Amino acid sequence: MSFLGSGGGNIVAHISKALLFSGMMMGNYGPWKEWFAWYPVKVDGKYEWFKTVYRRCINSYVDHEDWKNYEYGTLFDVLRN
Repeated sequence: MSFLGSGGGNIVAHISKALLFSGMMMGNYGPWKEWFAWYPVKVDGKYEWFKTVYRRCINSYVDHEDWKNYEYGTLFDVLRN
């Protein structure tokens, strides 16, 4: 008897799909885009605002009401990645 009981489905497929959509598999992040920081954001350990910075979407939550998490960086971060 399976610990999932009947109708549990393939748990490996569900976990793989969740990891894929959360961006945890293969470092799947969005592209870097220029963005005007109209509120304070942390870039390289310092808070920057009222200037143009770079950001990319890093979804680290699985089905968390579609919250979006962003990583902020400089031109050097864009060139490195």
